[in-house]
Amino acid sequence: MNEERLLKLAKHLESGKLGHKEFDFRIIDRTCGSAGCALGELPFAFPDAWRLDTLEFSAYLIKDSEGDCFEDACIFFDLSSEEVDTLFIPGMDAPWLERVLYDEATRYDVADSIRKFVEWKKKRMVTK
Repeated sequence: MNEERLLKLAKHLESGKLGHKEFDFRIIDRTCGSAGCALGELPFAFPDAWRLDTLEFSAYLIKDSEGDCFEDACIFFDLSSEEVDTLFIPGMDAPWLERVLYDEATRYDVADSIRKFVEWKKKRMVTK
């Protein structure tokens, strides 16, 4: 797990300086420049590492992209595909949260989930 990157994304989501006009947990990037989810914010939080593909309405790693936003997020954050899905897809049951985040989750809800995931993961890594 790349704790530093995850916490930087959480801070970006909480900052109020998003790259999209509105946050929408349901989508990666529906209409460029208007709404995006946490993964759609990666090019704004990490402009040297991520790019926004305006033709496909998705985010990709600039270097060594797997061609899929979720696969790239696994590489970038050093997480499994299950962990990335649980962090960034609505309706996933997360063992580090007391509730499930659905479509209406705010950027603050997602940032809080990321922070709680980091703490949960660190505890699990210590006990192994």
